[in-house]
Amino acid sequence: MSNQRGVIRRAEDNRVVTIGLNSAEHSFIKHMVNSIKKRSIVTAASVQAHFLVKNTFAARPDIPNIMVSLKCPVNERKIKVPCRGLDCTHFLCFDAEAYLLKSMCENRWTCPLCHKRTVFEDLFIDGYFQHVLEMLKQFDFEIKVHRDGAWSLPNREYDKISYLCNSNISKLSHIR
Repeated sequence: MSNQRGVIRRAEDNRVVTIGLNSAEHSFIKHMVNSIKKRSIVTAASVQAHFLVKNTFAARPDIPNIMVSLKCPVNERKIKVPCRGLDCTHFLCFDAEAYLLKSMCENRWTCPLCHKRTVFEDLFIDGYFQHVLEMLKQFDFEIKVHRDGAWSLPNREYDKISYLCNSNISKLSHIR
């Protein structure tokens, strides 16, 4: 049986821990991630309205945009499958596979960002970040998110951005 390696970052002391998984365990985690994808994806428009407008920018009306890391807080690698828990109110996501690996190994199911209890059944895929990640290159690790939900790479001009979600525009688009 071949072994896979998973890397997690412990929140308490910031140590990096490498965990070995056999192929059956790795397959089980992949199955769990696929289960989340099938049952629970929140649309980009819903994420934008609830997490971005109501929570993030409502708390800081003075800022025109925010820089958002696409690195998972669990393993510090680029997020592949963006998710969060039902009780989370933050805009940021974590990688589903990294979170499941950490939670199963430590037997502790808490969000790595807000520390709320976040069990497997409460996880959902974030459609906003899923779209962003699908549009970006492998080595893009940060985006600039604007008040209206548009996003760009940090070195791009705002006036050239196409909107991800807008009440007048239903299609998803991006800028490179």
